[in-house]
Amino acid sequence: MEEQREWYLSSWISAMTSRSPWRQKSFVVLYPMPLAHSLLRNIPWLILRSNQYYVPALFLNSEYNEELSLLFPEKATVFLHLGRYLLHPANSVWGHITRYYDSYLANAKQRIGIQVRMFGFAPFPFERMVSQIINCSLTGKILPEIVGEDAPLPSKSSANRKTVLVVSLHSGYFEKLRNRYYEHSTATGEVISVYQPSQEEEQHTEKQSHNVKALSEIFLLSFSDTLLTTTFSTFGYISYGLGGVRPWLLLKPENDVDPPCRQSLSAEPCFHFASSYDCKRRKNVDKGSMVPCVKHCEDFTWGLKLVDEVV
Repeated sequence: MEEQREWYLSSWISAMTSRSPWRQKSFVVLYPMPLAHSLLRNIPWLILRSNQYYVPALFLNSEYNEELSLLFPEKATVFLHLGRYLLHPANSVWGHITRYYDSYLANAKQRIGIQVRMFGFAPFPFERMVSQIINCSLTGKILPEIVGEDAPLPSKSSANRKTVLVVSLHSGYFEKLRNRYYEHSTATGEVISVYQPSQEEEQHTEKQSHNVKALSEIFLLSFSDTLLTTTFSTFGYISYGLGGVRPWLLLKPENDVDPPCRQSLSAEPCFHFASSYDCKRRKNVDKGSMVPCVKHCEDFTWGLKLVDEVV
């Protein structure tokens, strides 16, 4: 028992002192275990730095059920409340957000956000991703079909105006959508305006100006009535989590996947690297079927996310 106790302590210390996300993950695996609780119970303050949204793991622990249910009676809004309570951009960032919103988004009948994040480990051809976005927007009746040049002129009423906010490092997706609705009328007579706040081309997290734009665009996306996001993107997770909007997740655009997207079970982010090990049973189990409010993520089957228990 003493050896096991020492192993837990050493694992905890290494997780807390290492900057590697894989080493940090070891503490997230450790934390739901009962013995870990006894080690931490007498520690008045615990500062944990993690790049994982490990909240779903807490709901798997019966010891926390009563308190968590009092704090969050609606399980699918945990990040919404935590994010709005804890995440407060500086005035300079709010300046970026409000100026852009008032200039381009405020007068729209409906605001549609499209967030595209491409990863080097999972590249897809540009045109295929564009088709995926368009097919998803049509399948979900998010954007209207286009018609030929002889179609009647669109209404000038603001009641028929939809605004699309495209957020991506690259300008190509914005240009394709803008040209589609600039060069053609819509079957519904709606006016579709397409905007993109920035086109950085590459990620530069070491630059403060880049990070200001990124945070501003996360909040701008959160004001959307409808959101389309690429899978596995923490940028997208925070956007729809802050907005409390169940997004349409763009599925991998390979082999002409049908449907091209699916609506998420909730607006909660995915806990990507959840442990499947059950301490009591001493074996791997399906953590996505243990309690009604925790399911596997739609975009990452290893992961876990919170949902309303009625889902």
